[in-house]
Amino acid sequence: MSLAYKPPADDGGAEITNYVVEHREEGLAKWTRATKENIGKTSYTVTGLTATSVYEFRVAAENRAGVGPASDPSQPVAAKETVCKLPGLNYWNRKL
Repeated sequence: MSLAYKPPADDGGAEITNYVVEHREEGLAKWTRATKENIGKTSYTVTGLTATSVYEFRVAAENRAGVGPASDPSQPVAAKETVCKLPGLNYWNRKL
């Protein structure tokens, strides 16, 4: 599932160095970090999703002060061939 997102309106006075992308299956409380690696751009492809599951996504920006608040969750989306655009968080599936 490929995601695209916008930088925060306010970076707190320090350059954004990482974006923390998280996902969860619809209906579950626990968020899972998509990768331990730094994501320095405003797009990321989440891998390892189950094709029959429905997911929500969120993102938070990080700078030298730490990780900021996470975005609101995306609308639930099935991990299948789809193209979606949502306010603030756009995603499309390229590969699972």
